[in-house]
Parts: sequence; C-alpha cells; structure tokens
Amino acid sequence: EPGNYIINIKFADQHVPGSPFTVKVTGEGAGKHTEKITRKRQAASVATVGSTCDLNLKIPETSPFDLSAQVTSPSGRTEDAEIVELENCTYSVRFVPAEMGIHTVSVRYKGA
Repeated sequence: EPGNYIINIKFADQHVPGSPFTVKVTGEGAGKHTEKITRKRQAASVATVGSTCDLNLKIPETSPFDLSAQVTSPSGRTEDAEIVELENCTYSVRFVPAEMGIHTVSVRYKGA
C-alpha cells in the first residue's frame, strides 16, 4: 500500500548497518488488508557450511503455495530455498549454505 514505511533489518536482535531504512511507496493501493509478518529468534545461531539452515517466519492468512524464497550466497550465486509449512501460520525457509559468509534470503508472496 502507498505510504512511508520504516524497515528494520536485524541480526541477533541488533540492527544491521543502515537499519532502520525509510522507504516511500507510491502508486495506487491494492485495497487489501494489511498483514503482519513476524520473525522471532531466541539467539542467533551459527550455520555450518553443508548443514541445513532454517529461517522461521510467521505469516498470517497465507499458503505455502503463495510463497517462494531464494538465497544469495556471498559470492553472488542465487538458488531457490525450500518453504516448509510448520504450524499456526508459521513457515520455515530452508537452505544449505555452500560457502562461508553472510547469505541474503528473499521471500516473495505470489511472485511479487
């Protein structure tokens, strides 16, 4: 929906450099109700190359068929990630890192 938004990106409950970001969205709104997506984590985990990583997200009123995810490695290689439906509108984005470093996870709703 159009408006001014503040986007917080955190790792281990600490803002990443530059966060929060301010974004202005323009154009016509879709007229849909807004939904809240939450991510909760007790503590940051350290992933091991070659082992499964799970990023759990709570996304109300959606289906795993409406979601897609990709992971971009530090070297810039992008691969599809698996979406696993858990319980109570919670989904896990699952991937296996092939190299050390920070990976970027992108989750899309209905291809948007």
